Amino acid sequence: LKLYIIEALRTEDDEFSIADWSFGEAPFEEFYRAATGRDVDPDEDGYEEIPGVADFLLTLDVSDAAATTLRYLGLEAGNSAYETLVCPYWDFEDGVTTVDSLEGLQSLPNLEELNASILAPACSLEPLTRLPRLKRLSGLSVRCKDYEPLTRIPALENLAAFGVMLDKQAFESYRAAIEALRARGVEVDDRARGA
Repeated sequence: LKLYIIEALRTEDDEFSIADWSFGEAPFEEFYRAATGRDVDPDEDGYEEIPGVADFLLTLDVSDAAATTLRYLGLEAGNSAYETLVCPYWDFEDGVTTVDSLEGLQSLPNLEELNASILAPACSLEPLTRLPRLKRLSGLSVRCKDYEPLTRIPALENLAAFGVMLDKQAFESYRAAIEALRARGVEVDDRARGA
C-alpha cells in the first residue's frame, strides 16, 4: 500500500519530498544511488527488481502534510512505486502486485476517490470506514473478506464493483451491503453473481 501512496504523491506534486529526499529536485540517478549505495542504470537494470530500492522506499516516512493533500489513489496495475522505481520496466505479464491490507489508508484523511482494483481476495474493507471524505470507490473486486464495512463509509456516494462469482454465503453478505447502500442513496454499479 505504501508504494502506491508514494507513487500517487510523487506524480501529483512535482515538489513532493519524503524525509530528506526530494523527488522533484534530484535526478533519478541520485535517487538510485541513495537507495542502493551504487550507480544504477534503470534502462539496463530496470527489467528486474533493483535490489534495495523497495526496502529504501518502505523506510521513508510519508509526512502527514504530504498525505493530507492526496484526493485520489489508484490501487491498480502500473500505479505503484514498484512499477516505476523498483522495477521500471516491469512487465504486466509477470503478474500484478496486489494489496493485502488497507491498513494505513487512515493517513489519507482527505481521500475522496479510491480505485481498488487489485485488492487481494482476503482483504478487509474495514479501513475504508476511517476515510471521512471517501465519495467514490471503484474497481472493487467483490471477493473481499467482508462487505458490511461498505455500509459504514460515511461520505460514500458512488460504488462500482466488477463481477466475480461468489459462493452463496458471500453473495448474500455482499448483496445485503449493496441493498443497504442503495437504500441510503448511494449510486451502485455492480456486476457480482452468486453461484
